[in-house]
Amino acid sequence: MDFADFREIVEETRAAHASKGYPPEIRLLDEVRADDDDIAAAEAELGLRFPEKYRQVMTTYGGGMFGFIDLLAVRDGLLRENTGAYAVAGFVSVAPVGSGDMWGFAVHDGRCEETVSMHLHDIGEVVFAATDFLEFVATRGLRRS
Repeated sequence: MDFADFREIVEETRAAHASKGYPPEIRLLDEVRADDDDIAAAEAELGLRFPEKYRQVMTTYGGGMFGFIDLLAVRDGLLRENTGAYAVAGFVSVAPVGSGDMWGFAVHDGRCEETVSMHLHDIGEVVFAATDFLEFVATRGLRRS
């Protein structure tokens, strides 16, 4: 999926959400946007390079609630969840699953994989979840296939 297709899915989902007449506090997206400097600072702190599709989503739409998933905001939760006691070697968390497991990217030689994986905290395994970040957010967050 390219970013234009993803943007179209987001806008269609926003329109469907708006048509339901929810009160303003029931938002589809929190939109806690990051800028390029925020992402560069996080990459420097974590010693890695995020996939371009992750960077596009975080600078265009941002973190926080994104439909049915909670994307860690770059300025807040991302560093907290990936440093200290929460750090997982070779993996960077970008969204909690809700069970203690985390969605994120496997990291090799300082570069995140394009694929999104799930870190299973109780057994320490990393398993495939989506081919890229746009597919992950569209299918898990917006429930679109």
